[in-house]
Amino acid sequence: MDEFGLPIQFGKIQAKPDISNKISQTKRNDPLVGPGGQSVVDLKQSKNATRCASVAGPSSPTSESDSEKQDEDEPAVQLPTTHEVLLKDHSKSVSALSLDPSGARLVSGSYDYACKLWDFGGMNSSFKPFRSWEPRQSHQVHQAIWSNTGDSFLVITAANQPQIYDRDGAQIAEYMKGDMYIRDMRHCAEIERSK
Repeated sequence: MDEFGLPIQFGKIQAKPDISNKISQTKRNDPLVGPGGQSVVDLKQSKNATRCASVAGPSSPTSESDSEKQDEDEPAVQLPTTHEVLLKDHSKSVSALSLDPSGARLVSGSYDYACKLWDFGGMNSSFKPFRSWEPRQSHQVHQAIWSNTGDSFLVITAANQPQIYDRDGAQIAEYMKGDMYIRDMRHCAEIERSK
């Protein structure tokens, strides 16, 4: 179409945003620090140096292949630690964090009495939660736990009634309080943890 001088597209052409700047902002600048204040790279180098120093004399033939030796050098769990995002939306200390089994959503609870749901798939560059609410007014959030299937989560506040929410933050159920002084004298304090 260019040889005839005709346009390929009609209408106003929108400029595409350059996201490489945003991606470079999330990269970590400082190396990871391990125990004793050493960086992880220094720890690996010192580990290799002690391994080489401990072997004396010529190397003996082994039955292990090179691929098995490489498997020993790699850590058992590999986590993506090259990028980070600061999720700053709570006004006080965060006391509860839980990631759903698929890794797509995060629920956070805080001493500011609020729970917030974060959706990593639908999050834009503002890094704001898609849902915020107070499970129990004027009660701090102690714990938030996703179910094994990831369809609901349990929120434990400083009250004595845990609450269950669906994955979008709508309340499914609230446990009954009961008459704790007359019939059940065992539990009359706030809930700390659950399993």
